[in-house]
Amino acid sequence: MPSKMIRHRSMSYLDIGQGFPVLLGHAYLGNKQDWLKPVEILSKNFRCIVPDLWSHGQSGDIPQKPYSLELLSEDLYYLMKSIGLPEFAIAGASVSGMWAAQMAINRPRHVKALVLIDTYLGDESEERKLYYGSLLQLLEKEGRFTHETLDEILPYLFAKETFEKKPFVTEAFKQNLLKIPFDRMSGLLEAGSIAFNRSSMLSRLPSLTMPTLILSGDQDIPMPVESVKSMADLNKNFVFHLISQAGHYAYLEQEDMITQALQAFFIKTLKV
Repeated sequence: MPSKMIRHRSMSYLDIGQGFPVLLGHAYLGNKQDWLKPVEILSKNFRCIVPDLWSHGQSGDIPQKPYSLELLSEDLYYLMKSIGLPEFAIAGASVSGMWAAQMAINRPRHVKALVLIDTYLGDESEERKLYYGSLLQLLEKEGRFTHETLDEILPYLFAKETFEKKPFVTEAFKQNLLKIPFDRMSGLLEAGSIAFNRSSMLSRLPSLTMPTLILSGDQDIPMPVESVKSMADLNKNFVFHLISQAGHYAYLEQEDMITQALQAFFIKTLKV
């Protein structure tokens, strides 16, 4: 498995396919393996770079404190640069949509197309900040994910239809979290805190000139459709598409829909 040293930490990633580079970012609590099925299709036309974010998967822990989405975006840019890929497209789910947008804002010459999946770039509501803060405190106290905690969290993250029609998706997600060792929890909780306490980027979005696709699960609770869709009104280059029967992890819940949307968008915008 390839990796690069960034800020004295090892960042693990997949490098699959040939063609114009596409950087694929997983959601909070996910890992690079989340993208394996979409990559089977996308890699026929594109070179797919799929990292584990800090404190996730096989990558090292967050390299410094305090840390931020902006620093994370720089670390992911450095990853692409170190591989020898100065220009690329990005598709990011949840927190990866946040650092992807930050990179597009800071380095627009390098980001040629952008996809935001279940991502809202405004401030988190005070109500949700309180909920997430109490959840992080609970997890810090317990030092691990428990069955009880996950049974409470998962209905907040996944659509009802996913539990009914694709229980293997939620069960795999749950089992992955149950396996996280104690010594990884601190970095993982810090990563969550960074996302939940983000600053709004909405005022910067009108300046983006690259083609941008915004995808939202129709049952996303953490990032409500109305909020996500409102970003599409800020820039004529933005296109919004709703993903049916999906919650906050649409890229896991509706892999085929997401893959088809990405394939069509990238082929059109990158002139493949």
